Amino acid sequence: MDTIKANNTFVLRKIGSVFFIIDVTRNKLYELNQTAAEVFSMLSLSYSIEKIVEEICERYEMQRAVVQPDIDEVVNAFVEIGAVTTSTKKEPGKLVSVVPKRPFSYYVNNYWSKQEHPYKVKSFELTPRCNFLCYHCYQGELKESGKELDTETIKRIIDKMVDIGALQVVFSGGDPFIRPDFSEIYRYAKYKGMLIRVFTNGSMITESHLSLFKELPPERLIVSVYGFSEETYQKTTKRFGMYEKVMININKIIKAKVPLSLKLIVSKLTIEDFPAICQFAKDNRVELRYAFYIFPSNTNDTSICDYMIDVKDMLKIDISYQKGFNQKVTQKKNEWMSFYKKNGYVPQYLCDFPHNQFYVDYEGTIFGCSAGLKQLGGNILTEKFETIWQRFKSIRNTPVKSINECIECKALYFCVNCPADEYSFYGNAGLINEKICLFAKAKYLYYSCHKSFNDIVKELEL
Repeated sequence: MDTIKANNTFVLRKIGSVFFIIDVTRNKLYELNQTAAEVFSMLSLSYSIEKIVEEICERYEMQRAVVQPDIDEVVNAFVEIGAVTTSTKKEPGKLVSVVPKRPFSYYVNNYWSKQEHPYKVKSFELTPRCNFLCYHCYQGELKESGKELDTETIKRIIDKMVDIGALQVVFSGGDPFIRPDFSEIYRYAKYKGMLIRVFTNGSMITESHLSLFKELPPERLIVSVYGFSEETYQKTTKRFGMYEKVMININKIIKAKVPLSLKLIVSKLTIEDFPAICQFAKDNRVELRYAFYIFPSNTNDTSICDYMIDVKDMLKIDISYQKGFNQKVTQKKNEWMSFYKKNGYVPQYLCDFPHNQFYVDYEGTIFGCSAGLKQLGGNILTEKFETIWQRFKSIRNTPVKSINECIECKALYFCVNCPADEYSFYGNAGLINEKICLFAKAKYLYYSCHKSFNDIVKELEL
């Protein structure tokens, strides 16, 4: 008799109205129709083909002559993608019931961007603790002495994420590798069918972690870089010898072919190293993301914001490295502006909050964005997620207090002012960060009005 066995590295998920099996060793998604999902579920329970055919015949009141060919076709499709193994050679499947692999972004763009579904956990803080003491860290004193949830409680939260239909999660901190149980947590989430990204300072990645990532690759490792020299690293992290350690690990990650992104806060301390970091990323074909904004810490230390670079320098970097992106933004301006004018207001939240993503901190508190607003959330361990989510949704379309000023602003589509940031800076979500506002106007003058850099500096008195 033919023996059929489901591969345990494929995990069945249903998110919204869509069934998937996820290959956790390759981060590939295969969409299924309902019958294929039922068949895979039964194969995972070690049902024989004979038993599956009987079950489907009874469930849908259909004749065996009709069901048998369909089941054979589904099983053949599973064999072709490696989701099941069989003791006899099967003919290649037609993949009628199993859609060939598609990227996560396909489902974002074609399904979830059109509905308020929480498919992404933008950050799950496994701990507030870190071995660095970076000047700009929002964790404040917690990075040295903060407490985190135990392993089993972390697993309970992951289970809840799966139950509500979250598919992608970013493990962050502090630094997640400071936890001795990181690998256990990572492996658990993987086999629950989560697509995982890991955000780290890169200093505590071991050979054991690299072996884990070769076996079960993350969607991406995101490594924060704090300069491109020992001197800059010491100024930024207040630690000695970390630059060499991080660069050794980054090169190991590249050699192991683990997907990698570098992330940099361009500040008054790191700006001189920025061109060298860009060149390193380009030479190694590694994605580089950077940001300019620094927010007060959880202990309301606003002095760290003094490290933000001047708007003139922001514009210079933006023109040099983000020109293509901003030209695309410019092309969409009419669509954006027509929405604002048609609806008569500027929503408080122009981002994905809380349309399809959320954050979870080291205590299990759900909040809307990286800038905070925890007072609007709730704890996933003690409160129903749907209650918290509805609370977020009721806030989303609230007009900003500065409605008249913003709705008439021609630079609106370049603006990243948001109430969470303003609350973080000023304790008032209705105020505007003047530096961010000025940067948006500078980009508008350059990309939409085609004015020169020098003329913009003069006009805006940068």
